[in-house]
Amino acid sequence: MNNRWPFVAVLAAIVLFLVYSSIFVVNARQQAIVLRFGEIVDVKTEPGIYFKLPFSFFDADTVQMLENRVLRFDLDNIRVQVSGGKFYEVDAFIAYRISDPRVFRAAVSGKIELAEARLRTRLDAALRRVYGLRDFAAYCKPRDGATTIRDLQLLTVTAGGDRATDGAGLLLIDVTADAFCHSMVRSLVGALLAVGEGRTAVERPAELLAAGRRTAEIAVAPAHGLTLMGVDYPPDADLVARAAQTRALRGPHR
Repeated sequence: MNNRWPFVAVLAAIVLFLVYSSIFVVNARQQAIVLRFGEIVDVKTEPGIYFKLPFSFFDADTVQMLENRVLRFDLDNIRVQVSGGKFYEVDAFIAYRISDPRVFRAAVSGKIELAEARLRTRLDAALRRVYGLRDFAAYCKPRDGATTIRDLQLLTVTAGGDRATDGAGLLLIDVTADAFCHSMVRSLVGALLAVGEGRTAVERPAELLAAGRRTAEIAVAPAHGLTLMGVDYPPDADLVARAAQTRALRGPHR
C-alpha cells in the first residue's frame, strides 16, 4: 500500500496541474480572447470562470486578457503647428474602449501600446485640422454685424461614466475658445452626436466646417447639460484691445 503513495501523489499533481491550466478568470473590467494555435476560437466579455484546453505550450491554447472599460490616453505638452504658422502647446487626451476584441487583435495584436501609438499619430493630425483661428459659420446662427471667426483652443470628448461600473454612460464634451458665437457649442455637440450615433461619417463635421455655411444638416443639441465652466480675462490693461480683437471680422487660417 505504501508503495502506491508516490504514484498517487504524482497522479494527483498531474490532475491538479491540468485543472489549474484549464481555468481562467475574467473580472468585471476585463475581456478575454481564447487563441488556439494563434487563431481566435472564442471571446469572453462577461465576468466569470471559464475553461480552455489545459496545454498552452506550442500555442495550443492561450488566453489574452484585454481591458473592458473606458481607457484614457494622455498626451502632455504637445507642440502643434496649425495653419498660418501659429503654434499651440496642447495637453490632450483620448478616452476610448475596446469594443471589438477580434478587430483589436487583428489590428494591433491586442497590444495597448501599439494602439496608443496609432492614436498619437491620428490625434496629432486631428489637432492641426481643428485648432486655431477658423470660420465657424457652419456652426453658428447668423446675427447681423457679428463675426463667426473664432479661435478654438480645446475640443475633447470623453466618457464621464463607465457603464460597466456605475451605469451612468455620460459623455462630457469640453470646448474652449477665445469667444463663442450664437449656438456654436450646441451645434458642435449636435454634429459630434451624429457621428457617435452613426448617422453621419467621421469626416463630415470637418467638411461642414470647411464649407463655411450653415445648413439644416447640423442639428443644434438641446440646451440642458450645457454649462459655462469659467471665463478667463486678460490683464486690465489689455481688456479693450482684447474685446476689439474678438469682435473684429478676422480672417481664418486656411
